[in-house]
Amino acid sequence: AASTAQIVLQRLATAVQNCSAELVSGAILGEIDDLATKLFALSDNAKEQPDGKDSTDHAQGLGDAVLLTTNPGLELEVRREVVDVCGECNAIVPSPFGCPGFVLVSGASMDSLLTLRSVHEILNYEGHFTVPAKEEGAGDSKNGAKEGQKEGGELPEELVYIREQMKGFDLKGMKDAASFRVTSSCSGAQSFKSNECEREVGSVVHEKYKMKADMKNFDVAVRVDVCMRHVLVSTSPNRSLLSKRHKLAFTRTVTLKPNVAFCMIQMCEPKKQGFSLLDPFCGGGTVLLEAAEMFGDKAGKLFGCDRSDAAVKGSQANAKAAGNDKIEFQQMNAQAVDRKFAPDTFDAVVTNPPWGIRLSSDADL
Repeated sequence: AASTAQIVLQRLATAVQNCSAELVSGAILGEIDDLATKLFALSDNAKEQPDGKDSTDHAQGLGDAVLLTTNPGLELEVRREVVDVCGECNAIVPSPFGCPGFVLVSGASMDSLLTLRSVHEILNYEGHFTVPAKEEGAGDSKNGAKEGQKEGGELPEELVYIREQMKGFDLKGMKDAASFRVTSSCSGAQSFKSNECEREVGSVVHEKYKMKADMKNFDVAVRVDVCMRHVLVSTSPNRSLLSKRHKLAFTRTVTLKPNVAFCMIQMCEPKKQGFSLLDPFCGGGTVLLEAAEMFGDKAGKLFGCDRSDAAVKGSQANAKAAGNDKIEFQQMNAQAVDRKFAPDTFDAVVTNPPWGIRLSSDADL
């Protein structure tokens, strides 16, 4: 319950951050953040987890810990799959320290983790620390710059703190590497941008390991993910995303990610033999391609339709590229589905509906 409430609080924090700065003070954001951190400490799965008080000692007791990345909101589905695939682990923590889009796992074999379908990446967990909270009103700039931003090109004190903390890290993932790159993501009200964080951390890594930076042909990626005041540090080898598994001949600008499709299907609990599925807005066919791979020979009827002829032909091309001939695609308006099929034809409808707001459409779904 505490873990679930933690995620809910993080969603609230994200929603609040999208409000006008004139309406929301930093103190409110800080209170939400602190509550999320306390809920993490109360979580049943938070035992033996770091508290972030010492940036050079925070990963002790978590030797083989990894960070799994996913889409924010799917953390509990990832946790469910980890339990199903990896069995008993030392710890499985959705949204560790209130950071959405991550699941911290300790005690699972890498071979098992590499078979997960709900995640994007598997990162080597290097540690976590917390940037001290600023007093409300501190660091305000007269010229309208972001809170904490210094004048004259000086670094914000939060970024200085991150840089200094990174000097204390002994990154396990750097062993035997010849080149690296740094990537960073920032969420919440930050006084710096992600590329500024990448630059400062990259400088620290270069000086400490005497290693060249290479944005394309790197051996190790160093990740620094900043979520409000919490900083997750991880490393990973240069490998393809686990979620980039379908051979696609056709894509759209809003093509659904395979890991999201997997989680949507899993929510239907497709355990019976011959599970049948309908996608009335099939687009590029991702949902049905994922279902076909999940169910294999145990799949029932898999049917997708779309009113766009280009989408249907694209879905058929994608199925052919994947060597799958079990899925049926047809150009058809979703409103005609009930006339084509009997009510009990499918066990579930799984779909990514049209983006009505983006299309400025008031279509009645």
